[in-house]
Amino acid sequence: MPAALPYIAMAVAAAGSMAAADSSRSAQNRAGDIAKANAKQAADQADQQMNASRNNSPDIGAMLSSNEQQAKGGVSGTMLTGSGGVDPGSLQLGKTTLLGG
Repeated sequence: MPAALPYIAMAVAAAGSMAAADSSRSAQNRAGDIAKANAKQAADQADQQMNASRNNSPDIGAMLSSNEQQAKGGVSGTMLTGSGGVDPGSLQLGKTTLLGG
């Protein structure tokens, strides 16, 4: 039995070493989880501050300018027809009467 004592001591030491390594690994995992949670919280807070700093009021000057530019096209002016409107001749599909007969 005395010859087996060194092997038993090595087995106990190895088991203790494995337990310490497992404990260290779980501590590192917890630290990593905490770091991830802190990073997410910081990112969320930065996003909220960015949203709060944005100007949420409409640009009235730009809207007025756009309306003035559109008014220069004339009363019947649109992007599709222009100020002259649509030529009535282009609306007829080869028919000579109003009823299409």
